Amino acid sequence: MPRPVIAVAALFATVLGFATPAQADEPLTLSVLVTDASGAPQAGATVEVDGDSAVTDRFGRARVTGVPPGPVLVSHPRFTPRIVDWTGAGDRLRVALGSVTLRALHLNGNLPGTARWDELL
Repeated sequence: MPRPVIAVAALFATVLGFATPAQADEPLTLSVLVTDASGAPQAGATVEVDGDSAVTDRFGRARVTGVPPGPVLVSHPRFTPRIVDWTGAGDRLRVALGSVTLRALHLNGNLPGTARWDELL
């Protein structure tokens, strides 16, 4: 393909909003809103993208800059971690975390005043 045709094709792609190969690899900024299943914002969640991370504020918001599209890992001490695939098509992502299921409880030591363990549970 002659050079003028390539230049015109790149110009059309830029004007029409299509990503050229150079644009597809550019780092992006992602804003994330982390909530629980009911939609309540979750402060203190860690959002990780391509080795970079941010922690959500009291409104459940975090921003990670200079990252390529790909998997986004969201973790919080009270919830099961979640991985969401970010395509880079938008700069915002909402992630709802599900609750943790307690599968075991280990108590070490004595529990004064309780003769039976089933009274504890």
